[in-house]
Amino acid sequence: MSIKSTKGFATLKSKHSYCTLQDRGRKAFTALAVPMGGPMDQHAFDMANGLLCNGDEDSVLEIAAQELILQFSKSTRVAWVAGPGEVLVNGTEVRSSIIEINAGDEIKFCYARTFTWRYLAIEGGWKGELVLGSRSTMLSLGMPALQYLGRLQYNAKPVEGDLPLSLASYVPAVHDIPIFPGPDFHYLQTVDVKNYFTNALTIDAQSNRHAYKLKEKITVLKYPTNFESVGCVPGMVQLTPSGDLFVLMKDAQTTGGYLQVFFIAPDQLALLAQRLLGSRVKFQFLTSE
Repeated sequence: MSIKSTKGFATLKSKHSYCTLQDRGRKAFTALAVPMGGPMDQHAFDMANGLLCNGDEDSVLEIAAQELILQFSKSTRVAWVAGPGEVLVNGTEVRSSIIEINAGDEIKFCYARTFTWRYLAIEGGWKGELVLGSRSTMLSLGMPALQYLGRLQYNAKPVEGDLPLSLASYVPAVHDIPIFPGPDFHYLQTVDVKNYFTNALTIDAQSNRHAYKLKEKITVLKYPTNFESVGCVPGMVQLTPSGDLFVLMKDAQTTGGYLQVFFIAPDQLALLAQRLLGSRVKFQFLTSE
């Protein structure tokens, strides 16, 4: 006889967390100026869902580098992808990446020390509101990030049987990130670009899901006063008149008002996203040559 699921809720108990609900996003609506959304790191997202044998479309909680505490109202199972020693249950460090949760339990993600975006999956997926075919958080669609004392719904059922020890060993690759000329690259001098990418660059601490800013400015000899605004996709790197570079991320706008001078491929964009804010990253500038 099957056991009927009941509604459970996880309540955010920390005031300065930033976490959002993510699935695979809204790729079919960019022509309507709706950003793609979706996880900053697709591989880590898939790993969290896979630990629980969830479906590919099940929603996962994406947790930024700040501390986060969730309290659960009903028993369930969760799986996490985070750095070593960053996850506690009721104050005790957990070794397994699949955890049995009982009513009243608290799970804590400590401040990130290994990579920026951590993921918490729940058996059957989180049950957020479905908007334009997706549960991915999007403020412009009336879907804000989870607030202090806010609640996330899930389908709870009694946990039965022993749970095997399972450790998700996940460390994002660390290497020079390839970066290519973008459609507006001709506004820059190639020699200046090569000099710019000689040294490692710093990810600004104010970077977010919309864009990652590079602290170091690039030389701009002549910025055009008029040019056509074109479509934007995650991975495009925009240049402001003052020489600031912004790498567009998953929640970026779909059209832009700045020059798009570089491009980072999607499979490499997640590696940039997972670098800790304030850290330095080395790019490998590649041309058609």
